[in-house]
Amino acid sequence: MPGTNREALSQLVSTILAPLLLVFGLASLTLVGALFEAGVILPAALVLVGAGAAVLAAVKLQAIAVGEPADAARAEPAPPARGSPPPLDMLSEAAGPPATPVFRTTTTQPGAPLVSAAVAQPAAPPAAMTSAARAAPATLVVPRVRLTSFQALLAASAVVTALAFRLVALDDLPGELFGDIATIWESVDPILKGKWPTAFEQSNGPLYGYVIAPLIAVLGQQGFLPYKIASVVVGLLAIVFTFFIARELAGTDVALIAAIVLSASSWHVVFSRLGNSQILVPTLVAGSFLLLALGVKRNDFRLVVAGAAVSTLAYYGYAPMVVLPAAYVLAAAFYVNRQHLAGLVAATGVLTIPFLFVILRQRDVFVAGSGYIGSKLVGTENWPEKIASNVWHSLLMFHFQGDATFRVNSPGMPELDVVSGILLLIGVIYWLRRPQRRWLPLLVVPFVVLQLPANLVLNEAMPTPSSSRTIGILPILAIVIAGGLWEVALRIRDARVLRPAFILLVIGVICWLNWQRYFVAYAHTLPEQNSPYGKIIAAYLDTLPPEAAVVMYNCCWAEAGQPEPKGIQYVVKRPREIVVIAPGQFSCAPLNRAGPVEVIWSPRAPNPIPESCYPGAQVVVHYDARGQPVFKDSYIPAGGTGAGAPVR
Repeated sequence: MPGTNREALSQLVSTILAPLLLVFGLASLTLVGALFEAGVILPAALVLVGAGAAVLAAVKLQAIAVGEPADAARAEPAPPARGSPPPLDMLSEAAGPPATPVFRTTTTQPGAPLVSAAVAQPAAPPAAMTSAARAAPATLVVPRVRLTSFQALLAASAVVTALAFRLVALDDLPGELFGDIATIWESVDPILKGKWPTAFEQSNGPLYGYVIAPLIAVLGQQGFLPYKIASVVVGLLAIVFTFFIARELAGTDVALIAAIVLSASSWHVVFSRLGNSQILVPTLVAGSFLLLALGVKRNDFRLVVAGAAVSTLAYYGYAPMVVLPAAYVLAAAFYVNRQHLAGLVAATGVLTIPFLFVILRQRDVFVAGSGYIGSKLVGTENWPEKIASNVWHSLLMFHFQGDATFRVNSPGMPELDVVSGILLLIGVIYWLRRPQRRWLPLLVVPFVVLQLPANLVLNEAMPTPSSSRTIGILPILAIVIAGGLWEVALRIRDARVLRPAFILLVIGVICWLNWQRYFVAYAHTLPEQNSPYGKIIAAYLDTLPPEAAVVMYNCCWAEAGQPEPKGIQYVVKRPREIVVIAPGQFSCAPLNRAGPVEVIWSPRAPNPIPESCYPGAQVVVHYDARGQPVFKDSYIPAGGTGAGAPVR
């Protein structure tokens, strides 16, 4: 933001975040005792670690907020050489109004890696990044900084947009717990029982289960809603990280716009509310590249290495994102010198070794042509033509033809709304201009590399484009789109009224378009118009006596194979066994139980209970809120077979 001291802004943010983190840490400590008493050891340990980290972070932020040096051992910096620019954090009111920061990129010699630092205009090229943090001045005079009324309005809009798009009707949309979410349930279950799973299930690694396990332990394991809330929380972190990246790259105004764009994007909203593991991908991408941007601007190589460490967590998440560490290192190569690049590659390589053991242990999944992941790279088509087709369709997905999978998109609908799509193209112009073009590698490299898993797939059930395999580029898209809006807004000379009004108008249109895309178009294309068959059946089963056995004749009779048995079993409030009988296999044996038996089947099928088992069984048809038949059932009380003796 022009005319704003970055250190003062950091103090302002630290003043706000420090008490919030402290409250969160203390509240988490109270939760630890309850978890230990309940015998849930692993989640308790995870919450304890999180509470400790929150308290330490609060102390650190409080030190920044009061203007204390972050490290007491830092030496007072030497005075700048004659003719060199003063450090950015030494600019103060005493020295006059701070100059607008300009970020330059230079090379020390032809072929040498780029080095960079934040300088005040005009400035000479800075020295290469050192391994230690730049020394802080002993005395720091910081001007008082306040957010403008327009920025405050944008900040409020970002918060409202993020929460409204993710919390409105969250329990109802989407309504049905399906197979992929059942896999997440099964990955969290052993963690809550004190085990340490490390295996991949289909394309899902163990990381997401560990991330959300503490929250699931608090909210409860049964039902779809806890997993939706967990994915909402993870998605909100991506928005926060994206804001901080954009602020480092282009200032507060662009950062707030980027946060709103990502908050409203139907692409991100779908995964935020879905409860699936893909939502962790943009969070890891934004978190790692935020550390890269901070490390480059603060000339602190430790932050760059920390970002690489965060990127390697992607190895254990959603399988297509195993390319994130490579994208990170390639982008960092444009900002660090050769010596540090070698160290960064070595550190990333060391952190990759444990993942190699995972691949060796699960060769049947990763390598074998019949494995879930390995089979994606084996196809009968001409592979150059297939890859070229994938790349072409991936380029078209933003503006013309999006993902055809109804779970993650209204089939075929472009991934971006029309306004965001136009601003994406204009944003390219913005990021090609000085001074922000120095950040092009940080944006372009991950944008290209993170799409490779989708573009290199040779064998797939649904043709490319894939919004799930490319979800990692969402923070990049939001930042570029925000730059596009800012590029247009700067053409309006009236910066006090017309420019803010124009930005708010465009943001309002983007939010309205995406609201229609998700709550109308997407909801309408879900199976049975989002009628949650499994949830309806589970709610009815919860009204039965606890001792009642449940027999499900056939399954999956509605659109998209719902209701799935797991979509019922993992949603009922009182877990109970559900026996599924294949078509044509019903006999009297399942009814031969000491307690009552509940039989459920398709509303379009005849009564499967043989007359010889229970003559005159009463059949009831159950309907959803729209009046559509959902299932039929027959409740057979204890001893209902009449003879009292086993029926064969």
